[in-house]
Amino acid sequence: MIEQQIEIPTKDGHTTTFITHPERGGPHPVILFYMDAPAIREELRDMARRLGTSGYYVMLPNLYYRSGVMELGPLPADPEAPERKRMFQLMASINIPMIMEDTRALLSYAAGQSAARIDRVGAVGYCMSGRYAINAATQFADQVKAAASIYGTHLVTDQPDSPHLVAGDIGSESAADIFKILMTFECPVLYVYGNWDHKLGYKKSFGANCHLIHWNAITVENISFTGFSGCPTHWGKNPVARKLYRQVETENKSVLEALRGGIKPASRVRRTKAYEKYTSQLRSARNEILKLNREGIGKAIKSAEIDPSRCVIVTHQRLTRLSEEAPGTLLHLFGHIHAFSEHTFKTTKYVNVAALDRPTFVRPPISENWENEKYRTQNTGNYTIIEINSSQAIKVRCVTLERDRPIEFPRRAPT
Repeated sequence: MIEQQIEIPTKDGHTTTFITHPERGGPHPVILFYMDAPAIREELRDMARRLGTSGYYVMLPNLYYRSGVMELGPLPADPEAPERKRMFQLMASINIPMIMEDTRALLSYAAGQSAARIDRVGAVGYCMSGRYAINAATQFADQVKAAASIYGTHLVTDQPDSPHLVAGDIGSESAADIFKILMTFECPVLYVYGNWDHKLGYKKSFGANCHLIHWNAITVENISFTGFSGCPTHWGKNPVARKLYRQVETENKSVLEALRGGIKPASRVRRTKAYEKYTSQLRSARNEILKLNREGIGKAIKSAEIDPSRCVIVTHQRLTRLSEEAPGTLLHLFGHIHAFSEHTFKTTKYVNVAALDRPTFVRPPISENWENEKYRTQNTGNYTIIEINSSQAIKVRCVTLERDRPIEFPRRAPT
């Protein structure tokens, strides 16, 4: 086995990373091994070694490098002990966007290593890092093929990147593959990009009947459609987001170079006024991106001289303050949170069509017994039918997907 501990450059500095893999037989699939809250220690290195001996290129990064902390040492059992309070402070100092940037850096490093194979990556997260493993599988779905959250924490939160929300995107077909099917439809196909379609360009054509309605109004019979692509979780190639983020990076080039270059510890850089200015501008840009995209919908409606009462607005995430930009809109369709819902606010019908995740215990039809080992979990997803009559009345139905054969449910829950 080969072992090494190296400094891998990241957006915010350098993360000390323990790497282990077999000496021969490579390249080996990469395993991203995210630490738990007590930080890097020999127990985690031993676990990494065990994974490595099974034929993997294991990367165990220090997630507390932004605070200049590598190891915490023994932790007292007393929850009020200063050492444990310090651990929880460090745990709260990192979040999903930060660790996903670190993940990007780790994969970038691995791509240059002859012993590493990055087209088949696994992610393992313990305790506080279970959420990071799940998000890695969604944000890097073209590389991370499997993820394991071991007694993970914060798996359900009220944030848009909550693991219980993004997990539904794991393993879905690429947009290009889906459009190969949609292109065969004789009816118009209208769409916007979601937060995991970030590699698709806005000028790409999927066929004459497929229309990207990002700030673009398309009328089908007497109903018009418009919207915008991306959302705060990931704007992808959204033109407004790219422009504003580029401006912030240009104006704060010296700060970003200091974070990446490692001349000063990242923790020292983050205590400077220059860094405060950078983070303030970044927050302002995020707010402005959403505001300008929302305003773009109103401009598209006015430019096309569309009657809002005959207009459907489509976005990946539910829009707030929609009535200010497009008052009297007929219908707002959105997804992102995988739970069907419908309600009316100020004459606009809001429908969340993304009821995709309905895992159900089933058994093979040939089985006569209900032993636990014969159970399988299948996704019995849904689709939504929306009917609009001549008087603009809207009827919405959430329909369970039909199957080639009936699902057999157990007569009692497995024990």
